[in-house]
Amino acid sequence: MSKVLQRLSPVFNPRSIAFVGASNSVTKWGFLILFNLLDGGYQGRVYPVNPREREVMGVTAYPSILDVPDAVDLAIIVVPPPQVLPVIRQCVEKKVPAGVVITAGFGELGEKEKDLERQMVELAHGGGMVLAGPNCAGVLNAHLSLYCLMPPFFPKPGDISMCSQSGNVGASMLRFSLHREMGFSKFISTGNEADLHTEDYLEYFGEDPQTNVILSYLEGPHDGRRLFQTARSVAKKKPIVLIKSGRTAAGEKAARSHTGSLAGSDEIFDVMCRQAGIIRVEDIEQMFDTGRAFQRQPLPKGKRVAIVAAGGGWGVLAADACSRVGLDVVRLRPETLEALDEILPSWWSRNNPIDLVAGLKPGDFINSIEVMLRCDYVDAVMALGGIGFSTVRAQGFRKSCHAERYNLIHLSELFVGEDMRTARGIIELIDTYQKPVIVASETSIGARPNLNPPVLAIEEAGVMVYPTPDRAAKVLARMVERALYLRNGETQE
Repeated sequence: MSKVLQRLSPVFNPRSIAFVGASNSVTKWGFLILFNLLDGGYQGRVYPVNPREREVMGVTAYPSILDVPDAVDLAIIVVPPPQVLPVIRQCVEKKVPAGVVITAGFGELGEKEKDLERQMVELAHGGGMVLAGPNCAGVLNAHLSLYCLMPPFFPKPGDISMCSQSGNVGASMLRFSLHREMGFSKFISTGNEADLHTEDYLEYFGEDPQTNVILSYLEGPHDGRRLFQTARSVAKKKPIVLIKSGRTAAGEKAARSHTGSLAGSDEIFDVMCRQAGIIRVEDIEQMFDTGRAFQRQPLPKGKRVAIVAAGGGWGVLAADACSRVGLDVVRLRPETLEALDEILPSWWSRNNPIDLVAGLKPGDFINSIEVMLRCDYVDAVMALGGIGFSTVRAQGFRKSCHAERYNLIHLSELFVGEDMRTARGIIELIDTYQKPVIVASETSIGARPNLNPPVLAIEEAGVMVYPTPDRAAKVLARMVERALYLRNGETQE
């Protein structure tokens, strides 16, 4: 085991947890976070600590961490600020290797409170202890059923991990993952980062065999040089998708009061991201979209894209969106036109975007995608609007008063079946040609729960269906950025 895996293992893979500040009061974080930990099915031992309670939520409680009879790997600290230092002192005496300080009221308030953070770190380091936080929302390892968090979110195990200075932003990503079938490996709310910093977590995730994609929300680096040295090393192995807030004067001021971070020059930070291979995105939506794509889609070899659209308007929007983000909408060669002529109606657009002109013949959509994937001058395909729509129509057929007269129930089954074949076909084509197929359809909006099985099926297989061409184009551009970094050692502006 590498040094960083060994150092942070008690944080993410604890065999036992002492929950200091556990409470039976349902309006306190000492209850709500512990409830999530127990309700989530954590596989290790839990020791509630509260000097006024004999048990918390049916589990034996102890007056102090020193009274816990067994070894403790991780201390979760949810006590008022004046009690944090004494608790850390007891943890050191108990030889606890790691702590997560949920409590706020430290460096984000001012220099006096910042000094308390320094005392916490000095005390912890003197006993060989590492600290996450303070002012954080907890830790998650879905592979251990460890959901020790403020928000009651329990994503399934996956291969995406995230470190976030904001528990709120992290909670949004966890909520997105639940809604769109994306599993999580690990999550840590880093808070004020008095001890462990973003670069420590990036290094850990870079070595973690259960992490393949890394997400990060950052308000201000503590050690810019180390951050980018670490990121450059990690990005050669795994993609890092990052939001850096505090880009404006108003945002920088907000960051300082939120986690005590100094945002710094946004222009310089942007240049360093490109040099280090960090994929910088603007918001939570882009982070989710991009991270999801890196989970399953192969990287394109270049920026040449073909657009297959079930309707003309979306094709035009996609062409504009691709051009805005630097993608090349390729011109179709004569042999490609001939191949598509054999599939599509005689009045099809004979251009890229390939407009299926509202054709209803089964197989046209998936067959057109395959024609484009076979082209050596096409690096990626955007597939627009061809999945889920027949299922929406089928739902209307089933409810109709005309269903029996026109045999619409049988027809609806055929429609759903065709959509399912398209979903499975796209997955097969991605695997066969090892080129990305970026799918977008308005049917992804409101496709839960079980309202659109084909959309759910393709997302469960790891391919997200984006709700607009613009979002799909931005994702493909970030994938090109990643591919260029791996090839050239620096991303393009």
